[in-house]
Amino acid sequence: MRLTYKNDWETDVYYVDKKRITDLKLVRINDQEFKVSSRTVCIPYRDMGHTYNGVATHYFIKIDVLGKKTEFDLNTLVKKHKISALKYTLYEQ
Repeated sequence: MRLTYKNDWETDVYYVDKKRITDLKLVRINDQEFKVSSRTVCIPYRDMGHTYNGVATHYFIKIDVLGKKTEFDLNTLVKKHKISALKYTLYEQ
């Protein structure tokens, strides 16, 4: 179940096997499992001279780097690494 990410100007959308998800709890990267936390973020963007704010849920994992827990936003990792979603909720319309 491969995790993918797409930014559509106003929000960030995550998919598992091309199906949109609304919640993510556990992922696997390089045979290691990570618990996932989430929070709502507000990202400003400009269009036609006006500033707008996109609000989206972002997912984060913590990785031990040189003895310190460092938080990574999955949308920065998903395009560079194969990430498998293990526990998630599919979007229902």
